[in-house]
Amino acid sequence: MKRFMFIAFSNYFGEFMNLFLKNKVFRWLTISDFLNNSGASIYNIVFVIYASMMPNPRIMVFVANAIMLIPIFFQISVGIRADKTEHKVK
Repeated sequence: MKRFMFIAFSNYFGEFMNLFLKNKVFRWLTISDFLNNSGASIYNIVFVIYASMMPNPRIMVFVANAIMLIPIFFQISVGIRADKTEHKVK
């Protein structure tokens, strides 16, 4: 089972690398997505550290973490509304 999982992963990774190396648009989108996610993660970590240095650090860290979850809830509700549209492509 482990060998099958390794083979499946290596096949997927090989296809990904072929696409990454041959397709310029895919390469730029992948790099920009990686940089965007890295920057957002660093910002979130710094935001929580800053909140921990404020008065009432437990409450502020809770608020900082709760604020980071708000976009996830909007994505869910917007996705549900987008699925209900009649003319998805014009």
